[in-house]
Amino acid sequence: WYIDLCFKGQKFPKRDREEQNKIPNEIHPHVVYSILEWLMKDQDKVSNMEAFVIVDFGSLLQILYSLFEEYPLKQYLLEPAKYSLPTSPGITPNIIFAKMERALGNVEGKNIESVKRDAYSKFIAKAASQPGIMITPELCVETAKRLSLANEELNGDLIDRKEYEMLILTMLSNCNSLPTTLISDLITVFSSRAYTEVLIYLRQEKREYIKCFETYITASNPQISLKVFPWLAKMRNISPMRALDLKNQEL
Repeated sequence: WYIDLCFKGQKFPKRDREEQNKIPNEIHPHVVYSILEWLMKDQDKVSNMEAFVIVDFGSLLQILYSLFEEYPLKQYLLEPAKYSLPTSPGITPNIIFAKMERALGNVEGKNIESVKRDAYSKFIAKAASQPGIMITPELCVETAKRLSLANEELNGDLIDRKEYEMLILTMLSNCNSLPTTLISDLITVFSSRAYTEVLIYLRQEKREYIKCFETYITASNPQISLKVFPWLAKMRNISPMRALDLKNQEL
């Protein structure tokens, strides 16, 4: 609660005058950086973030997600050189992800529930779906795999597979230059998953156009199969290089 208040630029306890309740703009980024540094700091060989993972993981994800979604918090992550000081170095998205991955890894030895791992993967996908937030290809692929294997139930609620599919698709499209080897790896995984449109996207990225067409028309969902017609119309306007790939595949 207090961290969330600070992220929103509000002081505690409240002052009599409303303007006195706001953290000055010039020091707000350093307040945010200091909190993040404290979260990632080791205390007696255990980071404060690990303690949050164990005690209140849901709240941790909620307040950290605000960093990727809300202004000006997002700018602090995207432009650390602009806001950092020698005594308050900037924090980037990949630093946060790496520290969270480490915290989860350390806690997993203490029988972390699969629901926390699923929630973390969803958090990564949502954050990486925000414009300007870049994650490593390896983290992108690993997150997509985890989401594809998410339990049928999450916190007692049925998973909305359409929501998951859109998260995976947006995350993949925002992750520039996925190596072909990683795309092939994902195709192998999603070939046996109920995420047909992710599989189509991956095959298109690999320029496997005939297989894209086959995946459309053999989809178990007729609504997905009908999308083959706008897809074919779109294929008429592809680049000459991709058109040559398509022609070779037809031959």
